[in-house]
Amino acid sequence: MRKVVFWIAHKTRFVEEARQCSIELHGVMPDLERVLFTPDDTSSKGFDRVAKLPRRTSKLWYCDSVRYFNMAFDLLTDYDVCLYLDSDVNFLAPFPELFRMMERFDIVAPVG
Repeated sequence: MRKVVFWIAHKTRFVEEARQCSIELHGVMPDLERVLFTPDDTSSKGFDRVAKLPRRTSKLWYCDSVRYFNMAFDLLTDYDVCLYLDSDVNFLAPFPELFRMMERFDIVAPVG
């Protein structure tokens, strides 16, 4: 089963938060693929891949975010399981149980 964790981030602050999150994730679950989606120019350091999104068109992040999620999922069709993370998540230990839940349910929404 191919699994991917992805972030959608805009602006240097959030891209760098996502990068740190990705590096921490790799430390506890190194087998997961990690992809950043961003309209900004940035290096792929800390990610397996960076996918360039088109420039924002709305003053409201929410409007662009919805469009960006659709684009991200269109580009992630090769994966069996896709996990979106916010950019400010920290990891203390592996979390394989979350992926086991995704084998049973179409959508899993952890809240912390």
